[in-house]
Amino acid sequence: MTKVNQNLKDPFGRIPWKDMFDIAFFLGNDLSSKKQSNQLQNNSKPIKTSAFSKFDENVKTLILSTLANPFQQINELQKNTGISCRQLEILKDYLITKGYFIEIAVGKSRFLVGKENIYNLLGLAFPYHKNVPLEHPYLILLAKNLLEANPLIDRIITEVRVKTCPAILDLLTVMKDGQRLGYEVVVKAIDNVCGHAVKIESFGLSQLVFLSRDYDIKQTVLAHIKNAGFAPNVLSKVHYVLFSQLIRQKKQLLMRK
Repeated sequence: MTKVNQNLKDPFGRIPWKDMFDIAFFLGNDLSSKKQSNQLQNNSKPIKTSAFSKFDENVKTLILSTLANPFQQINELQKNTGISCRQLEILKDYLITKGYFIEIAVGKSRFLVGKENIYNLLGLAFPYHKNVPLEHPYLILLAKNLLEANPLIDRIITEVRVKTCPAILDLLTVMKDGQRLGYEVVVKAIDNVCGHAVKIESFGLSQLVFLSRDYDIKQTVLAHIKNAGFAPNVLSKVHYVLFSQLIRQKKQLLMRK
């Protein structure tokens, strides 16, 4: 089994604040007086916020809430901000039209995701990879967020590399019993099927899970793998999961607490 460095740090960008009040404190917004705010981590720089101040108050609230918790669904944004459903849709469309956000659909769930320019406007560190389509890095971090609710997982590492394999594994989960599960996020289609199969041995995986946004993508991935001519021992380790399954699983786990 290939050894993965136990001290390996997650190379992916991190969200450097804990909630809406941390961002508000950082921006000098009145919201900061409502809660004792933690010091922001090292990779954000204070800036003048005159451009931000020109936004309508509801737009400001929506922006802050979305960036503070980028993994809440759009219907949860309505509850968390107190903005009406109709007004929220109008504001969401406005921010998308202005080029500050995109909407990402994961099954029936919808997420509002900030683009690099809105982070730059607020002087906040952009938590996703630059110069690549936003969907894939966002979905990797969404998957990590959803998997973190699983009490059987000891560690989750994104974008894992090992010397024996040139390919990158989107996520590696190390279970408390020592098993390793690898996750590959599929946005639209799958390529380099053989390269993915090599990861099973290279990363010492007990399972390689293809994580898809919707049922059609899942079926496409399944067909590609089945037609690739892999041996039964390889196929037995390949699994296919929808994001909606992880979303539902997290809700169930949180309800039990």
